[in-house]
Amino acid sequence: MIRHCVFCKFKDDVSPSERIRLVDSFKVLVGQVDGLSSFVSGTNLDFEEKSAEFTHGFIVEFEDKESVQRYAEHPVHQKLGAELVANCEGGSAGIIVFDLQV
Repeated sequence: MIRHCVFCKFKDDVSPSERIRLVDSFKVLVGQVDGLSSFVSGTNLDFEEKSAEFTHGFIVEFEDKESVQRYAEHPVHQKLGAELVANCEGGSAGIIVFDLQV
C-alpha cells in the first residue's frame, strides 16, 4: 500500500472555508480511480510547533504505484491539482507531497 500525503501552505487571502473545500475536493476521486482505496483530510494541529505554515492536508491510500500513476494522470485530479497550486503560497512550492510505502 502507498500513502500519498499532501500538505498545503495557502496564500493569506484564501479563507478557512475555501482551504477546507480545496483539500476536500480530492475526495471525489474515490471510486473514480482504480486502486484508490481511501481519502482523509483535515487541518494541521501542529502539536510540536514545527509546521504551522502548512495549515491543511490530505492522505490518499493506493494499492500500488500504478494506482498512484492513474491518479496523477486522471483529468479530475489534474484540474483539482491546478486549482490547489493556484491557491498555495508560491504555487507548487507551497505544497509538500510524501508517498510512503506502508
